Amino acid sequence: MSAIERLEHFAATTVLNQRQSLRWHEHMRKACSGAYDDTEKQRVWLESVIADNPGYVLNIGVGDMPIAGTEGIDTDTDVLGLDCFASGDDLSFCEDNSVDCIVTNYLEAFSDAYKVFEEWSRVLKVGGTVAIVCVNADTYDPFRNSKKFNCFTSRTIMLFLQRSGMAMSSVESVGDNLYVTAYKKGEAS
Repeated sequence: MSAIERLEHFAATTVLNQRQSLRWHEHMRKACSGAYDDTEKQRVWLESVIADNPGYVLNIGVGDMPIAGTEGIDTDTDVLGLDCFASGDDLSFCEDNSVDCIVTNYLEAFSDAYKVFEEWSRVLKVGGTVAIVCVNADTYDPFRNSKKFNCFTSRTIMLFLQRSGMAMSSVESVGDNLYVTAYKKGEAS
């Protein structure tokens, strides 16, 4: 790497780190004010699933909710948890059957849920776990957030999972959210 390339890399990294630092301070301000109560509940639950499913874990739509031991996947470069710039419905950087666990609290942001589940099934190892926190269509007002393309019920989630070669392990409705765990079906080779 030439001196100019190193300088450009340093400048780009510094700007990114400054933006992330500002985002981190904003995140901490909100967390201290109690604005993240729901998000923190989701994080704790997702962390408990990860603890039970160690290995290579993808955090899809990581946003400002990085979780230790996961690879943060997002299409927004201005978020705290970004490790890999990619969309959750295109994990072409992952080989087939290479991921132990996928977690997300932003499933509703994808316009084609079936494509997402198909891609997750492709990269998950047989027996690999999916943990999803998503809005419950039975209780959520879809006009509250324009970034959410979909709302799900426990039945629709189950159908998407089954169609993609996965099976639901558990589902719990808490407030406006569904907490879902599933696994990839099949026989290990």
